[in-house]
Amino acid sequence: MSQISFLATLTVSTSLIGATSAPTFVRAGGPPAATPCASGMVCDPVLGVALTPPRGWTIPPRGHFPLHSLIFWTIIPGKIDVRLHLAIAPLGVTTACGDAQAVSVAAAWIGRSYPHRGIAHTVTTMAGAPAIVLKGVPGEPDSGLEIVVAHRGLLYSITTFDYARTGLSPSQRFALASLRFIPRHGPFPASPDAALAHTLRTCARE
Repeated sequence: MSQISFLATLTVSTSLIGATSAPTFVRAGGPPAATPCASGMVCDPVLGVALTPPRGWTIPPRGHFPLHSLIFWTIIPGKIDVRLHLAIAPLGVTTACGDAQAVSVAAAWIGRSYPHRGIAHTVTTMAGAPAIVLKGVPGEPDSGLEIVVAHRGLLYSITTFDYARTGLSPSQRFALASLRFIPRHGPFPASPDAALAHTLRTCARE
């Protein structure tokens, strides 16, 4: 299952709505990281990523989304609802091939999960790392893009949420342009699908 399919099925209840704000540091478990987080950025030292959230974006309270997934949303005033913007999640680990090939293999694996969808692949870079943008991956209620990124053998899935747009919103573009990889602490928390894990172990033969 893709990260879009997984994250977009999550529902929000009144227990999730509260006064949250994007701090300049997110401690994703364990002792505080020694690496400082630049002012205005949100950092996850377990994932090893940091970005600058646009105005109005906040992060959910802990415990309501998968651990070590970095989620950004906006609470809609007066409604028991939120607007999801972006999610960064660990996808897999590989030492069998380089980052560019690992991204290609992982993107192909996602595409094979939806053989009749005609998913479009666009090769790009994200924070200087190889990436592939997947358009057309199904998910409810608001499918956007799924971006597979590899950095030093670690694979990430970045999910954007569309809300009837034809592409990235200006805020999403701003956030993705600010993405940086930072020093990590602790094991990478990816728990990939067994088929994906096998593919990543053998990707040098692909």
